[in-house]
Amino acid sequence: MTTLAPAPTSGRQAVLPRRMRLFAAATITYIFIEAVAALWAGGVADSSALIASDWIRS
Repeated sequence: MTTLAPAPTSGRQAVLPRRMRLFAAATITYIFIEAVAALWAGGVADSSALIASDWIRS
């Protein structure tokens, strides 16, 4: 037998969208930093293949 969870309270409903926006912003920031690091590493290695693969992946 399955038991359903109670509906979120109004306080929780106010907190969840804020957390989702923060999580999305953190994810985008991480991806941006990863892209910059990959481009930098490709430049340091003087490897057009590394630089191109990062642009293709983005």
